[in-house]
Amino acid sequence: MTRWKTRAAIAGLMAAALASCGSEPGETANAANGPIDATMAEALASAGLFSSASDAFERTGLDGVLGGEASYTVLAPSDGAFEGLSQDAQSALRDETNGAVLAAVLREHMIPGALTPDDIRQALANNSGSVSMTSFGKGTLTFRMEGDKLVVSNETGQTAVFGNDIVRASNGVVIPIDGVLIDPASLP
Repeated sequence: MTRWKTRAAIAGLMAAALASCGSEPGETANAANGPIDATMAEALASAGLFSSASDAFERTGLDGVLGGEASYTVLAPSDGAFEGLSQDAQSALRDETNGAVLAAVLREHMIPGALTPDDIRQALANNSGSVSMTSFGKGTLTFRMEGDKLVVSNETGQTAVFGNDIVRASNGVVIPIDGVLIDPASLP
């Protein structure tokens, strides 16, 4: 993808994110449960699919970020995604002494603005099928379609497929994914 197309794709995603920032709390709807008048931290904790992710955000203090006013998209690994990691990786992420490592992993799953899967699909359609964004962890997340599935991958090759039950909160969107975007070799 040329530099111009990449910038255009990112601009399109950011425009969609900024447009969603102006909505009133509770104006957007959770696909399954109707309007949500809760922050992303509260929505993540109450969604049921993300107890591991919610616990990780709480243990690292990043739940405070998700409870604030700024708008985010969290690609939240499902509980099954965390369980799919090797025992060593699971142990490393649960280890209280590895809080900084866990926070770094979580930041790689966060992007600025409230983006829905439909926003990302539209950006893909407008940009020849591939769009990349920088995560809050400074890594690059690349989005693409594989058949009818929306897929995200990181720089080291980990890939996850988007789930269907997104959660819209007053300050962002939580999108379930079926993988954890970490290189297990990078864990202590």
